[in-house]
Amino acid sequence: WEELPNDNEDFLVVEGDVVCDDEIINNIIRGNNNVIACDSSCILDDEAMKYNLTGSNFIKKISKNIPLNQSIGEVLGIVCFDAKKWPRFLKYSSDVYRENNDAFYEEVINKNEIKFNVLDIYPHRWTEVDFPYEYKKARQIFSDE
Repeated sequence: WEELPNDNEDFLVVEGDVVCDDEIINNIIRGNNNVIACDSSCILDDEAMKYNLTGSNFIKKISKNIPLNQSIGEVLGIVCFDAKKWPRFLKYSSDVYRENNDAFYEEVINKNEIKFNVLDIYPHRWTEVDFPYEYKKARQIFSDE
């Protein structure tokens, strides 16, 4: 994180296993503030990176351990960070990583010190590709392009 530029421009983090419609990226960069791309239309399972919301519709928690009946949907692994809020996020990241240097950015978000909006990507297409069968699935999903 500390290697990221601090030039007052919002920036996007896209996890390397995510394949999605261009429109998802276009929509998230048009957003305001910190934004996380999520899909409320997914059929969830225990392996899904699930999320739930605060009463004000900000991200409350992101985790595979959220019970299915308390989950809104799945997080894609695409986050737009607001440059103005980045220094605070970096400070909280340092605190979290001091406690657990195997932590991921979701654990910093889960501290709820900085608000993250949700961009529900439905009905746009996306998938993850971790295994050969998922690559085959991605090719089917995007075969009309």
